[in-house]
Amino acid sequence: MRMFTLITFAMLMSCVSSKKYQTIDYNRLHQNHKKIAILPIIFEDKQYEEGLTESEIKTLLVKENDFVQNAMYQRLTKDSGPNKNDIKIRIEPISTTNQKLKSAGMDLLQLSNTTDETLAKTLDVDAILRIRINTAIMLHSTRYDLPKEILSNARVFIKDPILARTIDLDVVPVFMSAEIIDMKEFSPVWVYTKKRSLEVHDKNTDLLKYLCGDLVKQFPYR
Repeated sequence: MRMFTLITFAMLMSCVSSKKYQTIDYNRLHQNHKKIAILPIIFEDKQYEEGLTESEIKTLLVKENDFVQNAMYQRLTKDSGPNKNDIKIRIEPISTTNQKLKSAGMDLLQLSNTTDETLAKTLDVDAILRIRINTAIMLHSTRYDLPKEILSNARVFIKDPILARTIDLDVVPVFMSAEIIDMKEFSPVWVYTKKRSLEVHDKNTDLLKYLCGDLVKQFPYR
């Protein structure tokens, strides 16, 4: 009986949590949403090595977007399906979405100034998921991950409560904001924000896994 009560409580908390980020227009508009597109990610506050050319920076951003956009798609589709708590909306493949945008002459890295009306005509979906990530680091790259020896020592410090309080373990902040926009009325139906920090024992790619999990946990259409 106690186990049943705990499971029921967890399910109720999950429902309350996911509804927390729904706007006042969600209940009215989401029932007409059958297909949603995940837009290319908008990156801000990136920092690059000195001496990189514009072409090299663009190549890095293309890799970053491909990695993050596809990671979000894979994590969302993993929770999509007929089961009770699955996401009940069709998520358009990333390749399809990006090809539509490219065919319309749009730069995937410069969508921040593109109007929702233009996107609606181009994509022909019921809703879009727009994600903005503010961070200096590259989430797709492990180039600057710390060596295993340093990480092992870091974990010792982290486990010691006294040392942990005296050492700043935050390396760099990462802020993610996401919104789902209805493509007929161009109103947001869901708005979510999350801040995380890359700590000394984390890898850049691990941080992206956490962000994907955060977003999926709160995603609507269940």
